[in-house]
Amino acid sequence: MTEPTSKDLLRQISQDQKTNAEIQFKEAQRLSNFMNEQNTFNTRFTEYLENNSATNQEGAISKLDRVEKQLISLERKIDKKIAYFTGAGVVLFGLGKWLIAKIFI
Repeated sequence: MTEPTSKDLLRQISQDQKTNAEIQFKEAQRLSNFMNEQNTFNTRFTEYLENNSATNQEGAISKLDRVEKQLISLERKIDKKIAYFTGAGVVLFGLGKWLIAKIFI
């Protein structure tokens, strides 16, 4: 088998560089396409999360904050009613016990 000449080696190196350049170009295209798609997704996602005063749309973050405040307010109201009815029940139980004691004793 004969040794490749310098010219043959240079041709092979040149061909390898062209092949590598094509691969890098295709990978750069794929990355660019991915980044464009990602930017579109990020924009839609941001629009969903943030308020838009132009369309009077409430974003998810604001909705979550509003719902959380309403839930806390509702929990406080429920706690007050539970305390009120528990207290009223204790008083009525005590009153009933006192009445039964007075009637039967």
